[in-house]
Amino acid sequence: MLLNASSFEGTLIVKILSYIHKRKIVFLNNLLKDLRMREDLAQELINYLIEKGYLKAIVCDITSCPKCPFSKLCQYRLNVKKNIRAYTLTEKGKKVLAKTV
Repeated sequence: MLLNASSFEGTLIVKILSYIHKRKIVFLNNLLKDLRMREDLAQELINYLIEKGYLKAIVCDITSCPKCPFSKLCQYRLNVKKNIRAYTLTEKGKKVLAKTV
């Protein structure tokens, strides 16, 4: 079973990892809208993926944009609410995703 999750959760995990991989960096509101997920479920799965080392949370605010490696990809660049979180895959996350697709 993928990542020790149930079949349903495993499918959602692969969707989340694939979605983030394609976009490089993702904010929760985009994930919820595009994958049509409930916020509580998405947050639980994201927390699980962070705990397992597959995702990294990036705390964004207007002062962090100039030094952020994703600044040019970010749709909120220079218009970020204080302490909003974005998510990106870790190397471990990229490896596990490559094994599942």
